[in-house]
Amino acid sequence: MNQIIKPMSLDDWYLLINRIYLYKNYDKSTYSIFAHLIEILGGLSSIISGKKKSNVKPENYLPKVITWWFALCGKVGIKSVEKIIWTKFPGVCPYCKKTPHKEGECKARKNTSKKIDWKELQNIGKDKETPKRLCDWQNMFDDIYPSISTTSAEKIFGRLCEEAGEMAEAIRLLPLTSRYFIVEACDLFAWIMAMINDFETKNGLLLEENRGLWIEEKLWENYPGKCLDCGSPICNCPPILETSLGRISKEIPSDEIEMIPGGLFRNFQEAKNLFALGKNYIETEKGNINITSEVLNEINNGINLILNHFNSENIYSNEITNDLSESLKLIKEFTSKQQNNEVLLKEIAQKISQLPEKEKSKFINFLKDTSSNVLVSGLLFIIKNYLE
Repeated sequence: MNQIIKPMSLDDWYLLINRIYLYKNYDKSTYSIFAHLIEILGGLSSIISGKKKSNVKPENYLPKVITWWFALCGKVGIKSVEKIIWTKFPGVCPYCKKTPHKEGECKARKNTSKKIDWKELQNIGKDKETPKRLCDWQNMFDDIYPSISTTSAEKIFGRLCEEAGEMAEAIRLLPLTSRYFIVEACDLFAWIMAMINDFETKNGLLLEENRGLWIEEKLWENYPGKCLDCGSPICNCPPILETSLGRISKEIPSDEIEMIPGGLFRNFQEAKNLFALGKNYIETEKGNINITSEVLNEINNGINLILNHFNSENIYSNEITNDLSESLKLIKEFTSKQQNNEVLLKEIAQKISQLPEKEKSKFINFLKDTSSNVLVSGLLFIIKNYLE
């Protein structure tokens, strides 16, 4: 096994991995990198199941899961993985603030409305020395959660998968907030450390004199400052390696499957027609109006007219105006992407048709006064069908 040239901090590893695969991951989306991380988690399951694969050592997935976690943090733009982990785990459990953590206190804290006191964690972190090497972080988590040593590998892997699911949610919410990602990235890393600690303990690798060094050696063995496949300090491998194609080729359907009448996949036009959110026209009393850029702009104007009407009239309840306003804003999002959403139009028309009589009458009269707008005209046409 290769030896590490010099002790490396967690951030050193983070920068090294993202440097090696700078170009390889540059054009990949956050979702694509997360999908690869999930693929590696699937490989880790072989440690639990004991499933054997030719030329595959299950323990090799342990350094890989760390590096793909690094890659994901790099794609999101994290400056320092040490800082984000220390934010939630400053040498103590974030719930009971103890090392080792107290199960009862943690459960009591989690049942309160304020689960984590981030300010207190920040103050605790100021008075402690941040771990440096990966093995130091591994030891820190082992000190905080020593009970992991008596937890089954199946349960640890289950929690790891649970955290991966929460990470998926955090990635989905990235356009709104990045804070959720930081919290979930820390939790995922903590359970990766738990998985490694469990593996080392149960395989006789956790000795006091080199406690935690095994994973560092495995990392350097797989990522010795360069890509092992092409030998370059900055990977210039093709997007998909031949070895990957060779591995999965045994599992894909035979050519005869593609000859099934009608095929197994829809072409682009079939998929577009099936999954379309709306027609390419709006139905009105005077006939169909084709969707064009000008019409989409007019739809936006119609939305603004209705929102201004809500703001200027006190007859409508806040519940009604908020509900309809949210639906109208969603339509606006679709028009900004040059799309019509017939489902939302029908939903709004149905809500209007179900308003209390006084509010419904007031609103429909407003729509009739502004019926020259294509959105309003379309809504009136749909409402008429609901009321008939």
